Amino acid sequence: YNKATPMHELQLDQVYVFMSDGVMKFTRGDGTSSIESVKLGGVRYVAKGTVESETVMSEAPVRMMVF
Repeated sequence: YNKATPMHELQLDQVYVFMSDGVMKFTRGDGTSSIESVKLGGVRYVAKGTVESETVMSEAPVRMMVF
């Protein structure tokens, strides 16, 4: 909870499929960020070359599969 992943650049396009509800913060390489409510079954597409880190903002863990 509230611990960011290291900043990283995506080597491939990615699709996140969320397996639980929660709140995530996505911080981009330029320092801007967005907070998103994610829902069970929701998807998020992120393009190759994106630089970002992810932080779970909700108290419960957010489960997801990344393709």
